[in-house]
Amino acid sequence: MEPEYPDFVAEALRLGATKAAMLPLEGVRFYPELRTLCERNACGSYGKSWGCPPHVGEIEELAARVRSFASGLLFQCITEIEDSYDIEGMGRGAAHHKRVVRELAEVVRARYGAPDVLVLGTGPCDVCEECTISTGQPCRYPDQLISSAEAYGMNVKELVERCGFSYINGKNTVSYVGVILFNR
Repeated sequence: MEPEYPDFVAEALRLGATKAAMLPLEGVRFYPELRTLCERNACGSYGKSWGCPPHVGEIEELAARVRSFASGLLFQCITEIEDSYDIEGMGRGAAHHKRVVRELAEVVRARYGAPDVLVLGTGPCDVCEECTISTGQPCRYPDQLISSAEAYGMNVKELVERCGFSYINGKNTVSYVGVILFNR
């Protein structure tokens, strides 16, 4: 008999995540004020991607979308860095995390189909080299769009702690978090 869903936790670890667990979705909270981080444009991507505010949608509609999913997988990629100024190390960690997000998303989409999967990574969507938002065209690959949990108003620290993980993983480390929601 086939399991109710494949072991995505093991798959996340195999692909290079440091930690992974099924994410309990009941009671996940949404904070509109988290969007102010995006609105301040700290990452330089506000308004430049279909996966970023303001284009990704209003918190209420995004919360409803999240609540429409039955299951969630949370995973962390933890990278050791030389010190808190090791920008190159942080960049390597981010690149590794983005690779894990993309590869794991492919696995989950292959199982459930793209419309029944929501992928939340770190930072702006980078599926395309240049987002069509700059030309006013629709997203080329809406089924592959990757947004961030913060863009959805989700507190990543709370999500990580729901899985029994630490948000801070020690001195000279950087931790990136991904979430994949799906209907099984």
